[in-house]
Amino acid sequence: MEKVKYYGSPRWSYELYDCSMPMTFDTYNNCGFQCLYCFSSFQKAVGLSKDAYLNKKITNVNPEAIKRMFEGETKSQFSEYIKDRKVMQWGGINRSFLLD
Repeated sequence: MEKVKYYGSPRWSYELYDCSMPMTFDTYNNCGFQCLYCFSSFQKAVGLSKDAYLNKKITNVNPEAIKRMFEGETKSQFSEYIKDRKVMQWGGINRSFLLD
């Protein structure tokens, strides 16, 4: 049986040092719509994520792991940020946890 791979979100944004909301959360690594006007189309077509983007491979986060993280059951680099109830960015690549 193949192990299910999930997308690793939340993440720290590239604006970590100058953003009031450096923790960002996307429910998916990639968007299946690939709208030409979207900022993520061009960002995802380069770097480490380009193969997934070009092959239209979409991976979602593990909803149960996210739930445990926000309930404080698991520790991560985001634990203090979440515990302090700081505001996070809702990322631009979200589809309400729809499974394909």
